[in-house]
Amino acid sequence: MKAIKTGFQLLLILLVCSCGSDTIKVPNKNEIITKTVVEIPKEITDIQNTAISKWDINTTLGEGIIWRMEEKEGSNDWSDIVVTNIFGFKNKIAIGEAVQIIPLRKELPTITLNVVKTTKRDEMAPDIWYEIELENIPKKYKEYWEIGALPEIRPEYPSNVIVVYPLMDNCTLLQGILFQSKDLPANISNNIIKGALDFDGDGLPDAILSEFCCKNKQSNDSCEYYCSETYIKVDNKWTMINSSQPM
Repeated sequence: MKAIKTGFQLLLILLVCSCGSDTIKVPNKNEIITKTVVEIPKEITDIQNTAISKWDINTTLGEGIIWRMEEKEGSNDWSDIVVTNIFGFKNKIAIGEAVQIIPLRKELPTITLNVVKTTKRDEMAPDIWYEIELENIPKKYKEYWEIGALPEIRPEYPSNVIVVYPLMDNCTLLQGILFQSKDLPANISNNIIKGALDFDGDGLPDAILSEFCCKNKQSNDSCEYYCSETYIKVDNKWTMINSSQPM
């Protein structure tokens, strides 16, 4: 079976979803967007994708956005749904490997999708990262096809997502919680947390994705430029594993 997927490729990843307000910011004037057409391979490498319970500083915590493509513009009848604008993969991942998709809207379930293409990006050398493309979201995940739009957000973009690799067998998105400062990285406050993940079931964050106004590291809807930092906690110590800022 052949499916066609059209995805955005961003040089600046400035998408925002706040766990507290379920707010999404879609591409704006600061982003450079191109489109490519990708054919899903006829055969995907047969890889045993087994969830693990142990994480480390090499665990990948990427970000992306759900994009629902319309049969006809303005119809809200979706022909395909993909996860696109995926950013945060510093190492190559094999075709056929599975990643976890964790939406930042509680109405949508966590799912796994296979990788169908990877592209090495070195435009910002010495920083190297990998652009990954995933199979389309199947229709069996009906919540993705049926969920309504958020206020003032185009229905094509129902949610931002966290992309986790390798699969974690006890990965939970923590929402609606004001964490104590002792449970967060030293320079992170609740108001700039974009997503928090619990890997061991203790109700405390083991990974933090943050986004903030670059000029003052605060949350501000009217901010012109956004920066981001991603942290993971290993052996009770927080380590920043990813960061981004406008060029």
